[in-house]
Amino acid sequence: MAVVKADRNAMHDGKIITLPDLEVRGNVVYERLINNEISDDITYDIRIPMFGEVIPFAIIKLRDKKIDLRM
Repeated sequence: MAVVKADRNAMHDGKIITLPDLEVRGNVVYERLINNEISDDITYDIRIPMFGEVIPFAIIKLRDKKIDLRM
């Protein structure tokens, strides 16, 4: 399983797909789907910025699943 989404930031247009994806798509990225649920209500993301070959820190973001981010 994977997520295919626009190659632009903050589009919130991700779709879950089954690999291999035989549809030809342009300007998208694929990410492996990882279960990021902590509970029935909370999910988390780990954001890791890279500067060249340096990873200076990581950000852990918690989110209430009841909040719609597409607003």
